[in-house]
Amino acid sequence: MGLFDALIQEVSAGREAGGDGRARLLGDVFNMLTNPSTGGLPGLIRQFHERGFGELIDSWVGTGAKLPVTPDQLAQVLGSDRIDQLAQHAGLSDVDTARILAEELPRLVDKLTPDGTVPSHDMLRQGFELLKGKLG
Repeated sequence: MGLFDALIQEVSAGREAGGDGRARLLGDVFNMLTNPSTGGLPGLIRQFHERGFGELIDSWVGTGAKLPVTPDQLAQVLGSDRIDQLAQHAGLSDVDTARILAEELPRLVDKLTPDGTVPSHDMLRQGFELLKGKLG
């Protein structure tokens, strides 16, 4: 199975598991991870390192065991304003948004980096466009 087939399955599973709010949230996260103007995945990796949580995200990118992240740790990395913005757009509470992100972000980063390397922004953006087309 290819990288983007795996990502399509992740978003589809998110839709089934939590409805439209969860699917919107995952779509926003994909956009955040693939958008060079927001720093994309490399920017997120840098944020984790700057805030002292580099070993967490490095485990998601790497090919070994994946370390868990808590909603509180994510709030420290992303900031409460970013969590609130994502929550409002998804129609979810901040608490639910942080919880879903703590569950899904490690898996999404892992899926985006299947061989332990960070793909280029162009490749991520093309995959995101493919996802949007397949998911409507």
